[in-house]
Amino acid sequence: MITVRFAPSPTGKLHFGSLRTAIFNYLFTKKNQGKLILRIEDTDNSRVKKEYIDVILEFFEYLNINFDQIYFQSSRFDIYKQYLIKLWEENKIYPCFCSQEKLKKEREEALKKGISYKYPGYCRNIPKEEAIKRINNGEPHIFRFKLSENREDIEFNDLVYGRINFSIEELDDFALTRSDGSFLYNFTAVIDDHLMGITHIIRGEDHISNTPKQILLYEAFGWEYPTFVHIPMILNSEKKKLSKRDPKFAIEDDFRKKYIPEAVINFVSLMGWAPKGNKGGDGFFTIEQLIREFDIDGIKRKPVIFDRNKLNYLNKKHIRNLDSNKIFYYIEREFKEHISDIERNKILTLIELLKVRVSYLYDFVEHFGYLRADFIVDERYESILPEDILEDYKNLLKTISEDEFKDDKFLEKLTRNFVNNIGIKLKDLAKDLRLILTRKETTPPIFSLMSLIGKHEIIRRLEYYLK
Repeated sequence: MITVRFAPSPTGKLHFGSLRTAIFNYLFTKKNQGKLILRIEDTDNSRVKKEYIDVILEFFEYLNINFDQIYFQSSRFDIYKQYLIKLWEENKIYPCFCSQEKLKKEREEALKKGISYKYPGYCRNIPKEEAIKRINNGEPHIFRFKLSENREDIEFNDLVYGRINFSIEELDDFALTRSDGSFLYNFTAVIDDHLMGITHIIRGEDHISNTPKQILLYEAFGWEYPTFVHIPMILNSEKKKLSKRDPKFAIEDDFRKKYIPEAVINFVSLMGWAPKGNKGGDGFFTIEQLIREFDIDGIKRKPVIFDRNKLNYLNKKHIRNLDSNKIFYYIEREFKEHISDIERNKILTLIELLKVRVSYLYDFVEHFGYLRADFIVDERYESILPEDILEDYKNLLKTISEDEFKDDKFLEKLTRNFVNNIGIKLKDLAKDLRLILTRKETTPPIFSLMSLIGKHEIIRRLEYYLK
């Protein structure tokens, strides 16, 4: 079975780069009826925060993406320790007692000379008995991988970038642990990917440089390594690499209140991927279409430019095409306190009227206030029409039945006859009615709103305004 994983590190806000990796994994496993694992890589105690873990879990709940299994690396310490001991017993790793200050100074000196720093192997040949004694005496240390002196260059196949070759000269005895005893990314990732049966590793191209180290670890354990799929980097509008720390790249706090999941998944899926035959025209896809069309062959090597305007466009189009009941579900989930005292049927009707006009989810909520029976127009507007005309119109509305009032076409015909008979413009009356009845200059068709709000409430508001 195809098994993939999304493995975020909760050391900062979720950003579009991580989100893109998750969506590609999600679409790939859905297309192939595989398994999707969420693995929280929370081994760095100095940087991990619970709030960032919560954000990750809540955000994928918002996207309606369910993981088959969820793991926390912080709870797998004993597993990693077991495999560390195994490699040490086989003399494939060794403890390093070099001070951080010493190595930092050497790196800085290499940087000044314009050369890449490689650990010289100071502790490589310390006898194991001596090393054990120093460890038992509490001497600070880390563990390093013992790179074979006769190792040939590392070459692997990537499903996007093809054959990739790394010269062994570029590698050194790389670290596997931190001085506090916690484990580093490459070590834990290899162990977990093997034990969890990961068949394809889909991740950003910035991880290509980690791949040779991971292949060395796979070989040291005697395991086959998964298929690698590296996806292109994301650039900003100036065609510079987007930083994880760039606030424009992060998922902002009000994101869920603006964008619906269908639009987010649609937008992110197109950041570095395109369907065969350039299907989709303007890029609009339902989630079902994306799952059907997604294929690794469609992932591009060329960097993609992050375009927030595209997300806004797709959000607007998805809102327009989405069933009103689904929109109601999203509104209730994000804005429950704003709709708890309004009839569901009225909200659904207003959603249907608004969804061709709004751009964001919270745009709907701004209109729900005038559906409430206690809505009061407590401001005076400079009416286009004299108040006696508004008074006459109110009295006309009193003469029609409740059933007639529910028919917006009847209301429109009645009102057209009224304005024609007294020689005023329909648009002027409509503008006054919008302000008086809703406090807004822009709304759905006024007669549709009047029939939705109801005869009794419309007359009450007119009377309140005219008193």
